[in-house]
Formats: sequence, structure tokens, C-alpha cells
Amino acid sequence: MKKTWLIGVGVLTLAIGTAMAEGDAAAEPKASPKKEAGAPAAKPELKDITVTGVIESVALKEGKSGFGLKGDNGEVARLPRGKDTPDYAALVGVKVKVTGKGYEREKAGKKHYLLKSVTSVDKVPEAPAQPAAQ
Repeated sequence: MKKTWLIGVGVLTLAIGTAMAEGDAAAEPKASPKKEAGAPAAKPELKDITVTGVIESVALKEGKSGFGLKGDNGEVARLPRGKDTPDYAALVGVKVKVTGKGYEREKAGKKHYLLKSVTSVDKVPEAPAQPAAQ
């Protein structure tokens, strides 16, 4: 009686496993939002970008820090990191004009720039205070 019962449970388990495997094979493959294998992602062409604003230190993902530029008209630019970049730490809080190459996009009505290389960083001289009209 025990042998018959064990054989029955084994056959039932095998039948259920086979049915599940066939059901998985018959299911349609899910559409993946990822790119197709072998097809390289098309990157937009780098454009010449010039932004004037104040350099500030920003926190990036994974606890890293970087530098950004908050523009006069509300635009935001992320400055590149690396050994060939200018010393942004010495320019934090200073109004500068940054020229370089990168990408541009609009987000929430504001322009965002991602600079990949910086050609020049020039300090913008502060305008002298206008005397009050008497």
C-alpha cells in the first residue's frame, strides 16, 4: 500500500511539473523595454553649449559629489568630473561663463545641460553697484 501511494504521488508530481513547464513554454515572451541585443543605443550628437551662472557643489547618486552650474535664467548644467577638468572647488559660489560640449534637454519647463567636456571657464566680472538716484 505504501509503495502504491508513493508511486502515485511521484506520478502526480511529475505530471504537474510537466504541465507547468509546458505552460511556461507556451506563454508569449514579454516585451522588454530594454534595447535589442546587438543594436547600439543611438546617442545624440554633442552640441556647443555656453551657460552663465554660479558654480555649486551637488550630491550625486551613491554618496558621490560633483559640481553643477545654476544659470541666470533657471537653467541647470552638470559639469563633468575627471582629471582633465578645471578646479571647480575653487570656483564654488563664483559667477562664471562655462563653454563646452554636451547634451541639452528640457525638463519641467527648464533647460538642463549635461556637459561632457569643458573648453573654458571664465569668471564674470561683477557689475559695480549703481549709486541710488537722488
